[in-house]
Amino acid sequence: MQALRQQVVTAEGLDPKAKHLIGVAVAYVQQCPDCVRVHARGARREGATESEVLEAIQVGTEVGARRALAHSRASRSATWPLDRADDPSVELDHYE
Repeated sequence: MQALRQQVVTAEGLDPKAKHLIGVAVAYVQQCPDCVRVHARGARREGATESEVLEAIQVGTEVGARRALAHSRASRSATWPLDRADDPSVELDHYE
């Protein structure tokens, strides 16, 4: 676990604020209040506003709801979830 954490911390594609906001969203979906608090505090330390933290929670909620819907109707294959990335019926760009 420490090696994975180190890899995430040192990766340079996303800035620390973005990583913490993602952490807020995932922690909220995973229902881990302590994790939400830790990542919200980290995001604020990196310059996130309260509005951005709340928006991350909204994104997590929306993704979680889509996940529940997908699980209720989709069969899983060995390549899921990537096999649906080319399916035109799957809305992928809903944040643009």
